[in-house]
Amino acid sequence: MENYSGKLENLKSLEYISPGQADFFKALLNIKEKAKKSIAEADFRLNLSRQDLAARLNKSLPILTFPEIPFKNNLLEEIFQDISGLIKQYNLNSRGEIDSLAGYFQDQKLNLAQFIKDVTLGQTANLEAIEKLTGVKKNTLIFVANQLAKPFFESAAESLNFKLKDNQWLKGYCPVCGSAPLMAKLSRDDGKRILECCLCGTNWPFLRVKCPFCGNEDKDYLRFFFVDDQSQYRVDVCDKCKRYIKTVDERKLPKDQEVVLAVDNIATSYLDILAEKENYVDFYSEQVVAEAS
Repeated sequence: MENYSGKLENLKSLEYISPGQADFFKALLNIKEKAKKSIAEADFRLNLSRQDLAARLNKSLPILTFPEIPFKNNLLEEIFQDISGLIKQYNLNSRGEIDSLAGYFQDQKLNLAQFIKDVTLGQTANLEAIEKLTGVKKNTLIFVANQLAKPFFESAAESLNFKLKDNQWLKGYCPVCGSAPLMAKLSRDDGKRILECCLCGTNWPFLRVKCPFCGNEDKDYLRFFFVDDQSQYRVDVCDKCKRYIKTVDERKLPKDQEVVLAVDNIATSYLDILAEKENYVDFYSEQVVAEAS
């Protein structure tokens, strides 16, 4: 966590990241780590054998199903209060939305675990209903749900303590929880492409010439662009599904410089703007950012 926090602090040196934005994401990290500590203290365990893990992977199924994630309603409510307070502190324009969402959960007595399930499983009809009733934008709902879910999904993934064999899982979705990748990196050692899950943080290998979102392997529809050919950052795009994923090329970094993709995702927000101007869509992004300077 120290390295993660330090890299977030370093974001303040970037001219397009305000100190307030960096502080926002540092505080968000602290909320997540506090929640993970509470989950660990509850002695959470997954009752999955090595045989169960292998059987699910062999069937191209993610290891975890939603009912196996150790959601605790009282802890979810505490995390929701922390996240709500943080967003209201740093993003003044979202105060009304967050108050409306909190009131909706209280009045409707909606289970927060169900809210997370609707978002992570793509139940758009339920999400649109909440958006209509509360006036809260969909991207804010997705952001809040993802931040609520991350401590539990990360804890579950870390408790598995397993390593994928070479070519055991070459899917575009996470082998642990089935979520989409946040970003990719090209390995410093051999240039292999590694994806990182947006929700549980699991890393897994993937083909270099293939779209992780639609599975397209036609080179004529796959390309990448960058702002500076000396930079470690680039954007891989698919002209079939019009999605993109940002990539860090570790081979362009000093050997002692560690990559933390969750931080690189924030540091490369300018690439999201460029990609979206070209009508490409990010499957996952940090949608709510701080406005404080």
